[in-house]
Amino acid sequence: MTFELGVYSFANTPRTAEGGYGSTAQAIRDVLEAVHVAEEVGLDFFGFGEHHTRSMPLSSPTALVNAAAAHTRRIGLGTTVTVLSTDEPIRVFQQLATAAAIAPGRIEAVAGRGSSDITFPLFDLDVSDYDTLYRSKLDLLLKLNGHDRLTWSGPHRRRPLNDTLVVPRPEQPLRIWLGTGGSPESVLRAVELGLPMFLGILGGTPEHWAQYGHAYRNAWAQAGHPAQAAHIAVAVHGFVAQDDRHAKNIYLDHETRMFKQGMAEIGHTRQILQMDVRGLPHTTFPKSIELLGTEVLPQIRKELE
Repeated sequence: MTFELGVYSFANTPRTAEGGYGSTAQAIRDVLEAVHVAEEVGLDFFGFGEHHTRSMPLSSPTALVNAAAAHTRRIGLGTTVTVLSTDEPIRVFQQLATAAAIAPGRIEAVAGRGSSDITFPLFDLDVSDYDTLYRSKLDLLLKLNGHDRLTWSGPHRRRPLNDTLVVPRPEQPLRIWLGTGGSPESVLRAVELGLPMFLGILGGTPEHWAQYGHAYRNAWAQAGHPAQAAHIAVAVHGFVAQDDRHAKNIYLDHETRMFKQGMAEIGHTRQILQMDVRGLPHTTFPKSIELLGTEVLPQIRKELE
C-alpha cells in the first residue's frame, strides 16, 4: 500500500482587526488557493469538509470539489465529509460524477453522519430519524455508484426509483469511504459494505484509536475481503512550521479557542491534516502546506522506503 499525505479544510473565516468575523466568501476563495499550493508541493490529497457555521462556512463540499477539479491536474480531491443524512444522495452522486468527468480518477467522497445535528433543523428534517436516514441514503449512494439505471426503494423516499437513469456517469466508479468518529457500529458497517474507513479524530490517545484500526482490519479479514483493499484514512488537526516552538505558538492558541467554542498510529494508508482552524491567519496556511509537501512528505517517503 502507498501511504498518502494531504490536507482538509472546512474553510476558515478570516478575522477582522477588531476580532470579529470577516468575509465568508473570502474563506471559500482562500480554500481554493490552498488547493493549488497543496498540488504544487506534491501532496496527494485535498479534502473539503462540511460545516454550516460562520467560522467554518464550507457548507457545499461538492461545489468546491468541482471548482478544484477544473483548476488542478494531479492531486486527489474529495469530500471529507458529506453529511449524507441531510443531503440528497442522487445530487451528491451527480455533482461528484461531474467532477470526475473533469478530473478522471481523482474524485472520491466520504459519506458520514456529521459531528453534530445542526443540519437537521436547517433542512427541515427530524433528528430522531438520524440513523434511518443515513442507512437509507448510504445504500442509495452506493447503488448509484454501481449502476447506470436503478430500481430502488428506501425509507427516506416517498416514491421508488423504477429503472431510473442517473447521469453523468464517471468512467470508473467513485471511491466512497464510510466516515466515522469511531463508533464500533460504523467500523462493522464499513466492513459489511466492503468500504474503506475514514476516521475523523478530534482527541484521545493513539492507543485508543488504534483499536478501531485493528478491529476494522480483523473484521475485514474475517469477511474474506482482499487485504490490499483494507484502507483506513485518518483525519486529525495538525500544523507544520519551521520548528516545534513556532508550530505551537502559531497553532495551539487558535486550536484552543476553537475547542472552547464548541496522530493516531494505526497502520493507516492516508493521513490528512486540518490546519486552518478558528481564525488562523490565512497567510500561514499556504506556508504550512508548503512545508508539509517539501519537508515532511519527502521524509515520510524516505522512512517508508
